Amino acid sequence: NIKYHGYDLSSRYIDHANQKYGNRGIFSCADVSKLELKDESKFDKILALNLLHHLDDDEAIRLFNSLKRVLKPGGELITQDI
Repeated sequence: NIKYHGYDLSSRYIDHANQKYGNRGIFSCADVSKLELKDESKFDKILALNLLHHLDDDEAIRLFNSLKRVLKPGGELITQDI
């Protein structure tokens, strides 16, 4: 029983996610370094995959601060860049 929230700059990737997982989540074409996540949304896990190398230091700091606000206590932020 997982509810996904996905973000990507590529509308092609968002379209694919909506086709494959649209009934299980919300997928938006957006710049994650500028996201204003609502504090009432709390997440158990947040994945940032192949993202950080695209951000400068200020963008990464803004992203991490935003994610910290919406991560549940004891939740996990998992990053991977290849």
